[in-house]
Amino acid sequence: RGLQEPVELSQSGAGLGTPTMLGTGAQHLSDQGATGAVAPSVQSSSAAAASGAGALPLVQFFGSGRGLLQPHHLCRECNIVETAVGALMLTRERRRAAARESADRIAALELRHSDLVDSFRRGSLGLGVQAGSVLESHRTLRQARQDALQEAKVFQEEEATLQDFIEASYQERERQERRSHDLHKQRLRNQLAEYALLRAEAALERQRQAATLQRRLMDVLSQALVAEGEEDIRRMRDEEETIRRQLQDLDEERTNPHRGRRKPA
Repeated sequence: RGLQEPVELSQSGAGLGTPTMLGTGAQHLSDQGATGAVAPSVQSSSAAAASGAGALPLVQFFGSGRGLLQPHHLCRECNIVETAVGALMLTRERRRAAARESADRIAALELRHSDLVDSFRRGSLGLGVQAGSVLESHRTLRQARQDALQEAKVFQEEEATLQDFIEASYQERERQERRSHDLHKQRLRNQLAEYALLRAEAALERQRQAATLQRRLMDVLSQALVAEGEEDIRRMRDEEETIRRQLQDLDEERTNPHRGRRKPA
């Protein structure tokens, strides 16, 4: 008389050994500027409504030391992004597994409901299936379909939240790199401008020294013309040679600024 007894199926599908829906929760992650800090997760009310219990918080993947392993060679911001990527992949795997379980559960309920309907229609043969059992089966099947849709929606919200967080982190990293690049370019421009100024000042100083040496050379040549003693003439020639070497050094510095000035003999 198995089919004569009312079918005991709860709206959650527990009568068929259906597992409780996985409440994932749309975790609210926030990117706090350049630090990439993750705010504590807030469980979604939709997940609680779907599962009737607390959602599995993804905050356990962020800074708690549980869940996914975090590579220690990465910086804190990179660790957070890498962990979020791992959490996204895990969420997708859980969504696919939950979808398969929901499909199997709904298929079993549909088959059971179809059998009850057929039995009810053959009631004149003495099978004795009650109309209440058929209605209860229909409500259970409808609730299972609604639960599957709600579960899929919750998973999609969580994936979207994680995806948005990852994209925002990458965009923030790109902005930081652009700012760093612009700052480096500005510093380089400043250094080049300072170097050009130093070169201009050095060129002016060489011109001043060259003009002074030229005047001194003219004085020495003028004195050599009126010098009478051999000692004076030799001294004037030595000084002339020294001045000409200094002028040559200045000219070499002008044409090759990186070459050091020769030491006087």
